[in-house]
Amino acid sequence: MPELFQALGHLRMGRLRKLVAALEQCRDLVVIERPVTQGQDDRRGVIEEVHAITRGVVDDESVRHLDHLDVLSLSRECAHEDAIIIRSGRAVSGGAGYPGGIVEPRVLILTPVKQAAQHLDRYFELVGGLSYQPDRLSLGMLESDSTDGTFELMQARQHELSEHFARVTLVQRAFGFRIPPAAPRWAPPLQVARRTILAKSRNHLLFAALENEDWVLWIDVDVIDYPSDVITRMLGTGKDIVHPHCVTRPGGPTFDWNAWRDQGRQTMAELRNGSELVRLDGVGGTMLLVRADAHRDGLIFPPYLYGRESRFLRRPNPFARPHVGEIETEGLGMMAKDMGIECWGMPYLEVIHANT
Repeated sequence: MPELFQALGHLRMGRLRKLVAALEQCRDLVVIERPVTQGQDDRRGVIEEVHAITRGVVDDESVRHLDHLDVLSLSRECAHEDAIIIRSGRAVSGGAGYPGGIVEPRVLILTPVKQAAQHLDRYFELVGGLSYQPDRLSLGMLESDSTDGTFELMQARQHELSEHFARVTLVQRAFGFRIPPAAPRWAPPLQVARRTILAKSRNHLLFAALENEDWVLWIDVDVIDYPSDVITRMLGTGKDIVHPHCVTRPGGPTFDWNAWRDQGRQTMAELRNGSELVRLDGVGGTMLLVRADAHRDGLIFPPYLYGRESRFLRRPNPFARPHVGEIETEGLGMMAKDMGIECWGMPYLEVIHANT
């Protein structure tokens, strides 16, 4: 019996050497995956296109179980039409070359987008200019229901982004939701329907992109300016959920009214009271830092009115009268409370949102 295990060990090591050698030959690993219904395929996914060098490795029966490798991380999904996932990665040094060998926490930047073509250049300029170790940053974006070529523009930057970030995940998923042309996206009658879809977009992106990261940083695509050290400053609070102050101009009015406390009576504007860190009940998603383990433990963006028994929520919800409950990012705030996690705001750490 020991001889059998030894022989199997040698065989496995040979397969692993084959895998490592193949991965070393290609810098960019790209997988395009279309989801399948449960029970349709035991491999938990169908690869439609993969880099020629890695195709043989992925199709090798002996290494399909190594799901911790990016190129093999095929996820079982429920059936959704028009769903495309593109993943890419690069070899990283693990922090080598930084003073004192300091390795910063791994951060995954996530951004759901729709009709965002006009904002992409500035968005990529800002995330590319973050003063954070690039090999500790990954990027994930989900596009849905756009008609302005947003996803194609994202794809065109795939190689460039993969050169900068440790890992890149691009997702396209159609939800079939469109706001009437003459209606502003903030119109109250649209909010429950609109934010139900936005919550679903965030959750689908989170489940598609999160791997071994320590933190998730949610950033809206139309945030047009923020300090390059914003990640370090939020991490420095030591809190599990941190929200900077999203404004329309430096020192100007609050843009993100979804960050509040005291049943919505105090927004970040009212909390500019000298404290660098303030407790929040509801949070927004313009920029939001969340400890990744909180998401892994079940913290999501509810695509429904959540928290009917919570004493922190607004009664009634101003967008769903006479119903009670919070949805999407505010719903995440209520869920965090139920999980024993507090949300915190930084009233004097400002990020600038396009005033649209």
